[in-house]
Amino acid sequence: MTWLRIGTVICALVVICTVAIDDADARRRSKRKRKKTWRHFVIDGRKATKGGDCKRAVASFDVALKMPRMSKRTIKYIERLRRPCWAKLEAERTRGPLTPNEVADVINSRSGRYTSCYMSALVRNKGLRGRITVRVIVGRNGRVSDSAVVETTLRSKQVESCVATEIRTLRFREGTTVGVLYPLVFNSRGESMWKDHTQK
Repeated sequence: MTWLRIGTVICALVVICTVAIDDADARRRSKRKRKKTWRHFVIDGRKATKGGDCKRAVASFDVALKMPRMSKRTIKYIERLRRPCWAKLEAERTRGPLTPNEVADVINSRSGRYTSCYMSALVRNKGLRGRITVRVIVGRNGRVSDSAVVETTLRSKQVESCVATEIRTLRFREGTTVGVLYPLVFNSRGESMWKDHTQK
């Protein structure tokens, strides 16, 4: 009976030890799986670059460059991937924030499209003329977050909606959020725009 009890205890201890060893091995394997290599950060950096998020891209590449045991060839590869976004961020930093004048210049570069909006409506209404003021908000990412007509004497929903939509497709360099009020005048001879605008 005594030997039976001793044998039972030994078997129980063996089972406990085996389970403990298996758990420890599983934790080590899980930890190895969770540990990221430089490749993870390079992949993230390339995705961010493709998506236009240069700050995230540079940050990911910087982490990858700090990883241990990398060859010189790998370092040069990562630096080459990092260079375009880094140069873009440096250019923005030295140029300063986006200014209302820059916003106005980009808006003015698409004047032909606004004229097309007006000429399409002029076919139906020969006496159509007037002025609209568009509020344009450009976000930090260089995209137009808001474009809306806030004042109008033109009274043409077709033209106003068309112009606001065209402005919404514009792209600017990244910088601080900036807003302008941009007036446009439409008449039967075409379209003219003022350079005066108000920062909001």
